[in-house]
Amino acid sequence: MRLILVHGRDQQGKDRQALQRVWTEALDVGLDAAGLPSIREHEVVFPYYADDLIAMANEIRSAPMRGVIAKGAEPQEAGLDSVQIALLQEMLGEDAVAGAAQDEALHKGAQNTALALALARLADRSEFGRGLLTKLTEDVSIYLQHQVVAKRVNDFVASAIGTQPCVVVAHSLGSIVAYRVLRELGATARVQRLITLGSPLGLHTVRKLLSPPARVFPAGVGSWVNAFDPADIVALIPLEEAAWPISPAILNHSSVKNHTDNRHGISGYLDDPTVARAIYQALRAT
Repeated sequence: MRLILVHGRDQQGKDRQALQRVWTEALDVGLDAAGLPSIREHEVVFPYYADDLIAMANEIRSAPMRGVIAKGAEPQEAGLDSVQIALLQEMLGEDAVAGAAQDEALHKGAQNTALALALARLADRSEFGRGLLTKLTEDVSIYLQHQVVAKRVNDFVASAIGTQPCVVVAHSLGSIVAYRVLRELGATARVQRLITLGSPLGLHTVRKLLSPPARVFPAGVGSWVNAFDPADIVALIPLEEAAWPISPAILNHSSVKNHTDNRHGISGYLDDPTVARAIYQALRAT
């Protein structure tokens, strides 16, 4: 059975084979910790869309309507759109930004206001790292709101999944891509198990942009496992009934201790023995 690995953002300019090795070597560590053998006999497919995504995103970022920078603001602090603001508020927590712009109404599409600047600065000071969180939310916003971007990425990932039996493992933004692709493929997909890691699919803003149509369990998927570190601010909302009232229910694994600096890195998910076991069992299923 094939193993399809769907990466997230910030992978541009990298070697596809080297990235695939990062994933498979981390998975080997998790398998060993679980007392299981390597799955190297299975075909691994790594649909690398990062360069196309960043090229399209850069075109959108450079558009005049997104190029306005508040006087005195650093470039990474300016130009947050309303989706980014909503995502950052969810991830950072309302308490963290309470009162930041209480005396200033949002205007100009919520760009370059006191709230936007406060959120960008808070994101820079977060454990996620300087600039990384604002860039992640920007890419999520672009992918979810621009049909041309979504179609190009989705078509590429869909062609990798195809109609042959497989297991799909998707990380971060890649989990949004995988869900949309599998939703579109319907029963033509033959996915033994979908495994989402560090997924932002639980965020209200993401769920709102995914609907309509109503959220459903993808028809071509046998089971869905969602694993996350509770300290990963991108994946802080589990895919449980309150957020994803679908049938069959998504199985959530919330005890991951992601050892990467921002608690979100793919290595810190794949070397978790429970995650590795879920992948192994699905690949060995008949």
